[in-house]
Amino acid sequence: MKIYLAARYRRREEMQGRAADLEAAGHEVTSRWIRGSHEPVRGVATAEERAVWAAEGMSDLRTADALIAFTEPPEAPGLCAMAQGRSRGGRHVEFGVALGLHKRIAVIGPQETVFHCLPRVERFDSWREFMAHLEGFAAPSRRRRRTVEVTDEQFAQLQAVARQSGLSPSQVLENLILVKEIGRLQGYLHLVKA
Repeated sequence: MKIYLAARYRRREEMQGRAADLEAAGHEVTSRWIRGSHEPVRGVATAEERAVWAAEGMSDLRTADALIAFTEPPEAPGLCAMAQGRSRGGRHVEFGVALGLHKRIAVIGPQETVFHCLPRVERFDSWREFMAHLEGFAAPSRRRRRTVEVTDEQFAQLQAVARQSGLSPSQVLENLILVKEIGRLQGYLHLVKA
């Protein structure tokens, strides 16, 4: 299985060890950022450097079958994330991209966002707990397929949205179901017949 590791950049050395564990178990880690190559040439990273790093991250994530997100415990109340020395949020973007690309996802650590609570996201308290379940995580997804009945007109609408978005009608419908699970944007759910 090809796995992308998402964590704050300061944890890249720890992620190198996690990658070694996964590779020893026969998996491939696609995260180039953990090698420490995302350091600015002069002091502060330029917009061009950041764009290259973002493009690499997106490419690495697209080639992965799964994402493992390493979350952080809550910090002292009243301090902003930057004051606490936390990340600028790239790992949250990576999580969202993996969710949108329908990748297998595991969160190691506390649930930081509502999206970490979705039923399709597997959560583990520690790396040790995850490694004990690695074989099951790496197995083909056993997610229950949903059957959703739609009228011919609704299917035509799904096909039109699919053509515009570059997704398949099934992926469009899965995204609509995901929206329903999140409980937002209910106006778009008229496409799904109960």
